[in-house]
Amino acid sequence: MSWRGFGDMDKVKIDTQIVFPSLFLTVTSEDLRVRAALLRAYNSFLGECATASKSRIRFAALVPIRDVGESIKEIKRAATIGAAAVIAARDGFGTSCSAIKACSVLFKQRLI
Repeated sequence: MSWRGFGDMDKVKIDTQIVFPSLFLTVTSEDLRVRAALLRAYNSFLGECATASKSRIRFAALVPIRDVGESIKEIKRAATIGAAAVIAARDGFGTSCSAIKACSVLFKQRLI
């Protein structure tokens, strides 16, 4: 993948752009394994974009908040492929106990 099109960024002296998601801010699957796989694929694609742009394009990684273990693994992986931020993907359950627990665990491990 080659990357071009930084002319406008250069004109206004923007060194780095961070891409925030919109597609996965809704529930894509009720199956947690499928959801985690979709988020990993999304993060991998944006990681490839970050690499191709020599890190001028970075991204906010999405993690499956209801699966604490997968969230931790994905945050660590995303950090190695160019993520600049993390967003807990909406799971359709509002502020559930599992989401609160997940945030607590991630915070204690200093991952968020």
